[in-house]
Parts: sequence; C-alpha cells; structure tokens
Amino acid sequence: MIKDILNGISVSDPIIINKKAPQKSNKLKLPSLHEIECNHRQLIDSAEWVSFDIFDTLVQRATRTPKDIFIYVGLAMEKIIGLEPRVFASLRVKAEKTVRDNSIYEEVTIFEIYNEIISELNLSYDIVQKLVNIELEAEVSFSLPRKAGIELLSYAKKMGKKVYLISDMYLEKSHIIEIIKKHNINIPAEDIYVSSNFRLQKHSGNLFKKFISDTKVKSESGLHIGDNPTGDVKSAELNGIKSLHIPKAYDLFKGNVFFHKEISNKSSFNSSLYSGLLISKLYDNSLTRADGVTCGSKYLLGYSVIGPLLVSFSQWLEKKCIDNGIDDIYFLARDGKVFKKAFDKTCSNLNLSTHYLYASRRSINLPSITTKAQIKEIMMAPFNPCTLGYLIKNRLGLTPESIDPAVAKKFNFEKVVTRNDHDIARFIDAAESRIINNATAEREALDVYLKSKITHNKKIAIVDIGYKGSMQQSLSNLVDNKILGYYLVTTDEIGKLPSEGFLENRVNKAGSSPFWQGVALAEWLTLDGDTSVEKFTVLDGKAEPCFKQKQAHDISRQLITKHIHEGAFDFVDDWTIHSSTYDEIDLSCVKHNYYSLLATPSLTDIKLFEETQLEDSYGGRDDRWLVGPLKQHITDKELQNLHKSYSWKGAVSMLNKIYTLQHTKTPITNTSETISGNSRIRKFMVIKKIKKFTKSPTRFLIDSQFSLLKIIGKKINNFKIKREFRL
Repeated sequence: MIKDILNGISVSDPIIINKKAPQKSNKLKLPSLHEIECNHRQLIDSAEWVSFDIFDTLVQRATRTPKDIFIYVGLAMEKIIGLEPRVFASLRVKAEKTVRDNSIYEEVTIFEIYNEIISELNLSYDIVQKLVNIELEAEVSFSLPRKAGIELLSYAKKMGKKVYLISDMYLEKSHIIEIIKKHNINIPAEDIYVSSNFRLQKHSGNLFKKFISDTKVKSESGLHIGDNPTGDVKSAELNGIKSLHIPKAYDLFKGNVFFHKEISNKSSFNSSLYSGLLISKLYDNSLTRADGVTCGSKYLLGYSVIGPLLVSFSQWLEKKCIDNGIDDIYFLARDGKVFKKAFDKTCSNLNLSTHYLYASRRSINLPSITTKAQIKEIMMAPFNPCTLGYLIKNRLGLTPESIDPAVAKKFNFEKVVTRNDHDIARFIDAAESRIINNATAEREALDVYLKSKITHNKKIAIVDIGYKGSMQQSLSNLVDNKILGYYLVTTDEIGKLPSEGFLENRVNKAGSSPFWQGVALAEWLTLDGDTSVEKFTVLDGKAEPCFKQKQAHDISRQLITKHIHEGAFDFVDDWTIHSSTYDEIDLSCVKHNYYSLLATPSLTDIKLFEETQLEDSYGGRDDRWLVGPLKQHITDKELQNLHKSYSWKGAVSMLNKIYTLQHTKTPITNTSETISGNSRIRKFMVIKKIKKFTKSPTRFLIDSQFSLLKIIGKKINNFKIKREFRL
C-alpha cells in the first residue's frame, strides 16, 4: 500500500522538487543490457549450485521451431519410408501426440514415437534404430549454441558452483550428451537429468523432486535457469528453488514488428532455416529487446539484412547465368566486391569463372568518349551543386592548369554550377578537342587493362549495384563481347541494354520503391575501405589502376562496414552449411527486411550510423552526411532542413516523425546516461516522497496522483481546519 501511495505522488509537486517540474515526454530509449546481465551473475553468485535447462537455454535449433526439424528428417528418410517430407513431418508430430496421450508415464521416448510411426506405416520394426539415428543426426547437425546461456554456465563453473543440467526431452541422455558436446558443454553424465530416462518431467515438478532426492542438495540454496515459464520457473519455485527466466529467442523475435510477419509463416524447410538462423543470432541474448532490424548492432545488421540479401541475390544470379549461358561474370568495383565473395561461397559448383574488375563511372565513362554528345551526357548526369573546376576534374580528369590558357581564362572555375548552367555547355564547346584527346589517352590504358581481364569470344555478364547501366554501355563500346548486366536495381533509363534488376527492374526513380529512400545507405553498405579507381596507367606493358587518395571517411567507413560484412558473411557461411537445395530464401521477406532498414528504420537503426560521412566526388561532393549528429533538441527550422543535411532519406523521414512526436523538443539521449539518469531520479524521488510523507501525511495525500487519495487528503485537511476553527 505504501508503495502504491508513494507512486501516486505527483512528480510535479513543487514541495518535493522546489523547482519547475520536468515536462513529460515520450522518450525513445535503447535498452541497457550490461546492467541487467550483472543481475544475472549476482543471482549465480548467491547460489551454492546452479541447474540449467538445455534446449533453448544452452543450445537452440537452427530452424524457426523445433518441429520444423522434422521436415529435414523427412527429406533424409524419403527413400526409406516413401513419404513426402511434409507428410512425414505431420506424421511425426501426430505420432508423438498419440504416444503421449496413451502413455502411463509423464514422459515418452524417441523409440516409442518411432515404434508408433512404424506401426502406422506397417513397416518392419528392424529399421527403428536407423530412423532414430537419422533424427538424432539432424538434431546434432542443426543445433546451435545459445552463447548467452553458455556464458552463464561458464561463469557458474568459474565461480566454483556445482552445475547440473535438467531437461524435459524425449531424446535419451546419450543423445543429449552428443548434442551438448558439439558445443563444448562438458557436464558429467551423472549430473544430467533427462525426463525420458526417469519418465518424470520438470513441467509437473516431479523431475525436480527426483533431482533433489538423488543429489541431496538444499533446494533453497540453488538456482535454476531456463526458458519455460512453467517447467523452468513455476515448477522450480514450487520445489523451493530460485529461478532465472531466459526467454527463448523465438518469443523475443516475435515481438519485433520491423521484421516481415511472413518470416514466421512460410512452410518450407529453407524458410524455417532462414528465420531460425536470424532468430538464434539476433536474440541469442535474452536481454536484447531493441527494435529495428539491427537490434543496435552493426554485426547483427550484416547478419539479419545484408547476409540474406547476398545469398538471395547469388541464387538469382546463378539461375540467370545458367539460363543465358554465361561463361564469365565480372563483378564491378567497388560494390561488386561483396557480391563476388558471396557468389563464390554459395555457387562454387558452377562451371563458370568469376572476376573482380576495377571500374568506376570516372574510369570507364570518360575513356569511352569519342563525340561531343557523349561529353554532354557525362557532364549532364545528376550532381550536387559544386564549382566548375571540381566538376571537370572529377568527370573529365582535367584541371584548369591542364587546359589551354586561352580557353581557361574565359571561365571562372570557382563558380558554383548546377546541371543546367550555361557555363558547362560553353566549356564543352571551348575544350572539346582537349577533352577528347584526354579520353583517348585514358582509353588506350583502359584497353590494355580490359584485354588482360576479358577473354575474347566469350559470353560475359557484369554485376553492379545499378542503376541505368552507364558503365555497361561504356564497356560495350570498348570490348567486342556481348555484355549482359545484372544489377540489384535498374531504372527505366537503362533503355534497351540487355539487363535485369534483382530487387527492382526498370523502375522509375520518382516511383514508390522504398529503395530510393535509402539508396545512399544501400551503396555505402557494400563498400569497405577501398577507394575509387580514377584511371589506368601502363607501366612495362601492364595496366595498373590509379586510386583516389584515401580520406578520413574511407577509414571510418572501413571500421564500420568491417563488422557489418563480418555478420553478412557469417550468415552466408551458416546458410551454406545448413541449407538444402530444395528451396530458396523467400524474396518477399528479404526485400521487406532490407527495405525496412532503408526506408523505415527505427531510431535504434539510425543511431548506428550517427555522424557517418559519404564520399561522392563524381556526384559533386567530397564529403556529405549519411546521418549527421543527432541533436538533443531541434528547432522547427532545423527539422524542415534535415533533408538538406542528411543523404539517407528514410532516416530523415523517420527522424521527422520522432521529433514531431516529441514536439520537436525531446532529447535523443545516450542510452546508458538516460537509463542510469532515470534510475537516479527515481531513487531521489522515492527518498523525497518518504520525507514528505513523514513530515506531512495530509499534504502527501492531497498531492497524490490517485483521485481517491486526493479526496481522503482533502477530507482530513477540512476536518483539521474545522477542528482548529472550533478550538
């Protein structure tokens, strides 16, 4: 009651604060994981012994749900029992239910389940062991460590606690030991309690009773850790054992609205594997409750978004190359680097060659120039306002000093120009011959490079992020090979070039595709620390690329994308290890999750890229913000101009909503400072409330937020006034 009364006091009470009350606000916060994790360890510290659940606590399956393993088991058994995998999976579930319904024991065994299947199919009982072994092999193969649980187990051991494992499971103890040994969990067999061995369950509490009886431990001195609210929490506590609930990863994942709901509904095994891998990685730590598709981690961004995109794109590209008889694939620098690495990992059995080709708009488009019309096309490609000198340097490879003085003196190279500026057309007219001569010189070096890389008379394809195929067109003018272009996205400006887009094909940039809301981020995510190639030079008959000088933003980008790419390729590796050849990742889920990041990111997602810069010298800027500093307070004018400062349109859109929701004045604060600060405020307020209650109970009640307490306080106060008046 006192707690309720204390909580009912108005924080705005001037008697408590003696200052103006803080304004209410809907602050968006990120969770503080470390502080809660210490509480977990403190619980272990206070226990003499610790027991752990096994499945979903120490190990977890790579599939969305445990039952989805049966689809894979069905694939492995198809030739033996003659059932389609999904039919077997249904039969496997039905058989277990039948055995449980008819059993006189609390727990059943794997052998009883398969005896029921054999009976249902009228097969020989001689193959029961073989079928059981197939399921066990699948359980071992598709088991993953739940690192957060294993870390707690390791900590308990380190602190000298006696450790036990207690599991409700139809598999035998020997099977369980085989699974946990895969993940270096070494517990003596006598300290492992499995329900199938004793025919008793944690769920009923009887397995805990058996455990306490056998080990002679004091229940009140122990701690049980597990994921099931009934079997691991309620039943443990009913037996006098303290409990620590570690929610299963799947339950946590379902609460994240940023992921495609269909990720949990697709019935194929590979769809289950796709979502299962994401679930096990994103929510391995049960304390992770951050929103968005990144959960506040660069590594998890790579694993949950970029990795699936790379796998799905590689599968699509493989089909296109087979269908079109491609001999060689050339992945264009710099975006193509991660796509090539992913393709080589996932499609290594194809009879074609993959190559990484140094290329950039500057190094390919300029050498392809032979006419004034081509010069105009290059110069009129979209760019941000910049000086004329900057534009001709980055698009034409010329400086004012390299131009005929008689021509140069006619122009102010410090003048800021836009696409339709008359001085651009004047410069093209005046310097046409110099531009074409420079293009010819660069083309000769580029020809040497291309001839050393591209084999004549082979059908080739290039791979790039997109969009209108300008480099494909330029390369087609430079080599004899027919070139097909495969892109992440293409626009309708690509015209008749033989090409296809994976996510979007020949779309209008002004259209509704979410990709354009995050195009700046999409390009940035594929890069590492490499700088763009400017041109080629020939030395001793060999062409060498000349790169732009590395800048601070290149180093910064490398430090960030290193973690993103690590996560992405961990997903690619996990997928390659576990996936079958029967299905593909569902493209609608991949697109949804990718577009969630690009177009509708959460604040958690946006903060990963705070103060991140881009380079786009070809587009008119050396540096620009992807997302700049997130201010604690922002004015209406600053809010309206946010789109001019930040290149990531999706982030700008979401920040507008966030700031507007908070009346444009709410601070976006540092997570740890917010949480620890709030904690100190709450502690301070409780002390103040107690002091006020002690000093003036009546005033305490009157200022309460609870209407009933206010009424009581006022009545007491009125009674006092009347009494004093009578006296």
